Amino acid sequence: MSSSQNPSSFEKKVLAMLQGFRAAFPASPQEVIFGGKTMTLAQVHAGREEIADRLAAVHRAQHAHRRAVRAREAANAASKAFYEDGVLFARHHFGRDSKRMAAFGVPPRKVRRVLTSQEKAIAKAKAAATRTLRGTLGRRQRAAITTTAQPTLQVFGADGRLLPGQPGAPDPAATCTPSEGKEPGRSAASGPAAPDTPPKSKEPGPSGAE
Repeated sequence: MSSSQNPSSFEKKVLAMLQGFRAAFPASPQEVIFGGKTMTLAQVHAGREEIADRLAAVHRAQHAHRRAVRAREAANAASKAFYEDGVLFARHHFGRDSKRMAAFGVPPRKVRRVLTSQEKAIAKAKAAATRTLRGTLGRRQRAAITTTAQPTLQVFGADGRLLPGQPGAPDPAATCTPSEGKEPGRSAASGPAAPDTPPKSKEPGPSGAE
């Protein structure tokens, strides 16, 4: 008896029971009471073998089914090629739209309905709206997109300024650092800057005060 690769828990118990009877109670003419009936051990073993044969038949059928499925999957490519070649052969003899193609398992081709002018206009408007929403570009629109920009590389120092010698970097010679304690644009000898307030003009006194 061949055993299953994945027997159920109850089946395992049944198989263990059968093995136990075979070892402990060999078949003999000795009469025993089994299941409320009087029978010989040979009759008990006969029932045991019948159960074992049924289990083995199920396992053999399962293995055969798995082998058949694997064989069918391996033959799928050949079956598909045979079907496609048969369709071409039949259509060559009977025509593409012949009703006789149904006898070969090929359904007739559906005739595409001709759209009305209104349906064509609606379909065209929907397609244009979809292209606009998705940002789809045509071949000529994509070809019109060009760029002349050239990538550049800039290196910054630890102070966050561009290092000299790069485009956009300040000229080191033109950079002036003011001395400590002095304001830029004023010399040390110059006094405080005069206010820019214009001098007040004298108001004329009352008439006859000369």
